[in-house]
Amino acid sequence: MGYLLAMSAEFRDWLADLSVSDPASARLAGAALAALLAEGAGLGPPAVTRIDDGPRYRGAALGAALEQTRQRKLERLAVARSHTTEAAELVTDIDHQLDELRTLQATLGGQHLRAVRAGRQDLADELADNLAGTADHLAELRQRLPGVIRNREQLAAKSQRLQEQFDAFTARTESLKARFRAAEGARAAEEAIAAVTRAAGDASQPGRDADAPAEGAESPAEGAGTSSAGRLEDLLTDMEGELRADPDAAELGDLRPAPGLLELRPAVYGDLRILFAVEPPGTALLIAVLEGRDAVVEHYDEAVRLSSDVLRRVRAGQDPEAAAHVLADADFFLAEFFPGEAGQIRAGAAALVARNQARTLAEQRISLGLSRAQVAERMGVPPQRVAAIEGAEPGAVGVRILAAFVQALGGQLEIAADFGGQRVLLR
Repeated sequence: MGYLLAMSAEFRDWLADLSVSDPASARLAGAALAALLAEGAGLGPPAVTRIDDGPRYRGAALGAALEQTRQRKLERLAVARSHTTEAAELVTDIDHQLDELRTLQATLGGQHLRAVRAGRQDLADELADNLAGTADHLAELRQRLPGVIRNREQLAAKSQRLQEQFDAFTARTESLKARFRAAEGARAAEEAIAAVTRAAGDASQPGRDADAPAEGAESPAEGAGTSSAGRLEDLLTDMEGELRADPDAAELGDLRPAPGLLELRPAVYGDLRILFAVEPPGTALLIAVLEGRDAVVEHYDEAVRLSSDVLRRVRAGQDPEAAAHVLADADFFLAEFFPGEAGQIRAGAAALVARNQARTLAEQRISLGLSRAQVAERMGVPPQRVAAIEGAEPGAVGVRILAAFVQALGGQLEIAADFGGQRVLLR
């Protein structure tokens, strides 16, 4: 059973614009979405994969939390610096007021003395009152000044302490993030070397199953990336420890992708990714798209994080706009986005499903514990022929050979025709 398609206005606009700006990519995306409409949950790996809680995503989430924490520290430091500056300006202002009051006191004292000598008692009394007020103001400022100076010194010390904490935190966390990136690179390199080594072993032992490790060699799952994977876990623990121990730490929240978040790849090795979820059941909610290698490399983790937030809001009933547009079937979808190209899009969808199913046959063989050599022996063909069938290479999936492959796995190939919803098995 297939899915309905639901999407936001933004996603709908993207797909419509892509049909104009890049028709080839649009057809690729359209074929994948048409396959999703038709196949539903039956469209599995590698076209549709679950976004799991791997070190890369956890590292990106922790890295984002560390950066938010660093920004908080920077904001606190800026506030402390502002308070220190204000306190220093207040000390300077009081010093200036004291100087001005001392000058005024001296001036008033001279005027008072002259008024007394001149016998101008009324003026002398007025000047005496002014002198008394000036003296009181001087006394008040002199009494206040030591406290203001202490406050300035305390704020300056606090600002310096926060600066040192900020510098130390930045140095530690930037080092952690750099080491994490290096460990990720090392793990990728180890896995690539392991893959090349295994391929070389396959070439030197043509009769051996390509999915099994060479005799005497550790399996890729056990060998490739083991040491770097351990380093990655240690670094993730250290990054989380920095956040747990810091009073300024940003909320960690859920470091995992939202459960049920999936990725659709129109081309397994292409640079177009569509993030979606089956929400509600029976509906593929299209959430985000990454188009182009730069977008995939630089923004994938952010897209997963934002898509997880959208999915959580949808499930909480807080984001109805995420599913503003719903398409009931492939006919509606093709009529809206690919008028005049329905046949080509359907053919592309069928080809994608065929490639996906060929890979599923390989997974079925492996799950049965059969090697390619064993299947080849049952079929009476060379192992390379089995590899060709599983790889869906041109000319490798004729009905007879495919039926023999399925029979070698212990199954039976059935071909059905669809007549307006009525499925008829062909014999």
